[in-house]
Amino acid sequence: MNIRFNTDNNDQEADDEQNEFPHGWDEERVQKVIDYYENQTEDEALAEDYHFRAKTHFKKCDFDKAIADYTKVIELNQKDAEAYYTRGKLYDEDGKYDKAIADFSMAIKLDPEHADAWGFRATLYSERGEYDKAIGGFSKEIKLRPYDAETYEERGKIYVKIGEYDKAIADFTEAIKLIPTFTDVYFERAMTYLRMDKLESAMQDFDKILELKQELE
Repeated sequence: MNIRFNTDNNDQEADDEQNEFPHGWDEERVQKVIDYYENQTEDEALAEDYHFRAKTHFKKCDFDKAIADYTKVIELNQKDAEAYYTRGKLYDEDGKYDKAIADFSMAIKLDPEHADAWGFRATLYSERGEYDKAIGGFSKEIKLRPYDAETYEERGKIYVKIGEYDKAIADFTEAIKLIPTFTDVYFERAMTYLRMDKLESAMQDFDKILELKQELE
């Protein structure tokens, strides 16, 4: 592909043997994009088309068509972690939880640092009562994304379910450090303190909830 940008401002003639870019463009970055499309196989180009159409179906909540398109993407490129991940979300929305877990697992296998895939799979494990797997998944997500307060909250709620209250308190406290106005987590922590017979600590969190709500009014 021979790309030529004509610059009228300086009336320079483009050299047929060399690409020209407007002043200020990052030529190296633009050339990388050009090279990417020049080196695409037909299957890769077709997979991108299915990706785009699948996203359109997803936005319209037409899950069956979106799943069909992502399935085609995977047939064309079996190493596309994002296609597995997104199809997994669609299966989750459609109530096909086993298939969702299978797709999230494949996305993780292809891209071990896919934090969202770890998180979605952990949520499904939690809903199925597979708490050890859920804790492992959320722990991995936290390692990849330590700034996500909601992940600490979700892991903390699992610790409550299995009676590991000290670990739950630690997770809820970390979530509050990340988002000091996170009233839902103050409530979760207060209820956990009550389970531990720590009434004063629970009341401090309840007071904090009221204080934050008054500030928002």
